[in-house]
Amino acid sequence: MAMDPKDFFKTAAFLNEQKDEHYIRTSISRSYYAVHLYISHFISNTFLGRKKFKNAPHMNVIHCLQRCDAKDIKSIGVMLLTLLQARTDADYKMSKTITPNKSQDIYDDANDLLSDFDSKVNIPANMRKFSQSSVQQAKFERILES
Repeated sequence: MAMDPKDFFKTAAFLNEQKDEHYIRTSISRSYYAVHLYISHFISNTFLGRKKFKNAPHMNVIHCLQRCDAKDIKSIGVMLLTLLQARTDADYKMSKTITPNKSQDIYDDANDLLSDFDSKVNIPANMRKFSQSSVQQAKFERILES
């Protein structure tokens, strides 16, 4: 059985309880990856015949969301980009202090975003528009034929 990307939330919650900065930085990363991988797998399995973005997968997933004509889906792309920026800060900006409150906020935001995604993508009009933006991005990235 393949791992469920949402399981990263369990790791993030555990790391948040530790309170030391190296743990909470990693919690932010795991919270982001829970959402990114879940949405990435959804796009791949639902719209792209299980093909995946090989180059810049983070931004390609965000572009699929942000370029969607459905406002509900587009707003998820904006929030996912915010989570990516928080993950980048946590993973690479060692001079920036990351607090337990920040880590908890990111964890909560990521959980909310995933729930929001599940509810919004199941609206037929949103699904159709999301499919169009995902296929368009895949064609742009040359992982699908034009």
